[in-house]
Amino acid sequence: TTMSHSQLFINEVMSSNSSTIQDEVGEYDDWIEIYNSGSISVNLDGYYLSDKDDNPTKFQIIGSLVVAPNDYVIIWADEDGSQGNNHANFKISGSGEFIMLTDPNGVTVIDSITVLELLTDQSYGRVTDGSQAWQIYEIASPDASNATGSPSLTAPVILPPTGVYNANQNISITADPGTIIRYTTDG
Repeated sequence: TTMSHSQLFINEVMSSNSSTIQDEVGEYDDWIEIYNSGSISVNLDGYYLSDKDDNPTKFQIIGSLVVAPNDYVIIWADEDGSQGNNHANFKISGSGEFIMLTDPNGVTVIDSITVLELLTDQSYGRVTDGSQAWQIYEIASPDASNATGSPSLTAPVILPPTGVYNANQNISITADPGTIIRYTTDG
């Protein structure tokens, strides 16, 4: 139903999983978490996932894969459909990649995201499950609320930039709120 589409979200993605979570055969594969924010279960049978915006029907989930209300399912992006209906026929590039979820008609995009470049075992997820704001997580939260993850910090901004100056300079350092900044004045 159309009502159920609006409650589904691509909620968290990992493109280089080496130790975060294993699939059912013990492999550390790329993964996509889908979150159901609604009050009714949704069976993903017939839905599509793709990493190509010009091919929305690249991978179709075949068979029952139910997302309960306020719950999550993991789709393994490992190019190994022999392992089950929750194993997509594509992997996610660690340098960043587009991902979309399409309804069973193959036309209506339910959700899409461009995943940022991620380091090994980092994930890219919604700040709050189902919200519009995204962040990189140092500690991922597969199959669980993103509130249980740990966000990564952005690099501090130092002005003026590194260089050789002929006069004294006032230096400003800005960083994420709550960050402790430590520095030396003797190199």
